[in-house]
Amino acid sequence: MARLLLLLAVPVLLVVAACGGEERLPRTELPVYTDAGAEIPVEAGSRFAIELPANPSTGYSWRVTPPAGVAIESDELLPVPEDQQGMAGVGTTQRWVFAVETAADGVLVFENVPPGADAAESTLEFDLVSG
Repeated sequence: MARLLLLLAVPVLLVVAACGGEERLPRTELPVYTDAGAEIPVEAGSRFAIELPANPSTGYSWRVTPPAGVAIESDELLPVPEDQQGMAGVGTTQRWVFAVETAADGVLVFENVPPGADAAESTLEFDLVSG
C-alpha cells in the first residue's frame, strides 16, 4: 500500500514542481493595441486589449472613456521587467481589456491626467470600426 501511494505521489509532485517558480501572466489570444490612431475592428461579443506606458509613482493616471456598447472588463498594471525591479521611478505598462457588447463605430479615449488636476495633459484616441 505504501508503495502504491509513493507511485501516485511522484507524478503529483512533479506537476507541482513544474508549476512553481516565477509568476507568469495568463496567456490570452486577445488582439493587443499600443499605437494611438490605430483602427480596431470590433463586433458584438469580441474582446481586445490596449496597453499604454504607465508610472503610478509619478501620480499621473489614465482616464478612459469607452464609447457606448464597449465596457472595461479589466484594468491592471503589468509587472515591472525583472531587470528593472527595485529601481526608483521605473515605469511599467497598464493593460485594459475591453468587451464589445454592441458593435458600432466610435472612439476610445485615453486622457493622461497629472496629479491633482482635472484637465488632461494629453489625449490618445483609438478608432473602433464595426466589421
